[in-house]
Amino acid sequence: MQELLKEALSTGKPVVALLMNGRPLALAWEQEHVPAIMECWQLGIEMGHAVADVLFGAYNPSGKLSCTFPAVTGQCPRYYNHPSTGRPVKELKAFQKVQLAPGEAKTVLLSVEKRDLGFYNDEMEYLLEDGVFIFYVGGNSKDCMEQEIVLRF
Repeated sequence: MQELLKEALSTGKPVVALLMNGRPLALAWEQEHVPAIMECWQLGIEMGHAVADVLFGAYNPSGKLSCTFPAVTGQCPRYYNHPSTGRPVKELKAFQKVQLAPGEAKTVLLSVEKRDLGFYNDEMEYLLEDGVFIFYVGGNSKDCMEQEIVLRF
């Protein structure tokens, strides 16, 4: 596949790599060299129309990728909110999809209750623990505003 991509990139024309697979792939070379990569998974019989709509700007996908891609083949998978310690790092607790026109701004109110900040222990008991909680707000889990709050239950 890299040889085909190298040939396509050498033309100077815009290149988009379309991935049609059932699991995350190690794509270090592609990530470094290909300006756009679109994960299509296995979309079914309407895949061609869906991909064309995205590529030509008729539709702007707004979903977030819920899995990680390995840096190298054989890397252990990383899961959404479970680091190697077994405790959550970041969890999605409030969400609102907001459509904005170019240049438009909106105020969005999100509510997180104390009961939403618990977790299940090894005995499947739901616990609420005192501690420091960091709230993040943004369009993704990396580029966001944050506020640290100390809570007592």
